[in-house]
Amino acid sequence: MNQITIGTFRRDNGSWKGRIQTLGLDAPLYLAEVDPRENEGKCPDMRVYLGDSADGLPIGEARHRPGGPGGFHIAVRIDGPLFPRPIDAMLLTAGHGDVHYLVWNRTPEPASGG
Repeated sequence: MNQITIGTFRRDNGSWKGRIQTLGLDAPLYLAEVDPRENEGKCPDMRVYLGDSADGLPIGEARHRPGGPGGFHIAVRIDGPLFPRPIDAMLLTAGHGDVHYLVWNRTPEPASGG
């Protein structure tokens, strides 16, 4: 299965603001930078909040990673009690302007032996 774009984001004063849209989910998300002194460097680079600001419900985390079209990407993990498993996605640059896309790729199910 190919990668599927499930969100569009823009930089917002050092954070990321956007919207995730899937078959069962349509909601604003906000990725806020975490103070690097928090948790002695063991914390994620960003926290993911449901809503338009860091005042929303925390639902995930994100980390800067090397690689991707712009030389880097942001690995995003969203989780909650209604999900059968976490959503792991990548925030990638569109290559033009300040638009970035949240891209998801389903992990293939292991083949059943028989």
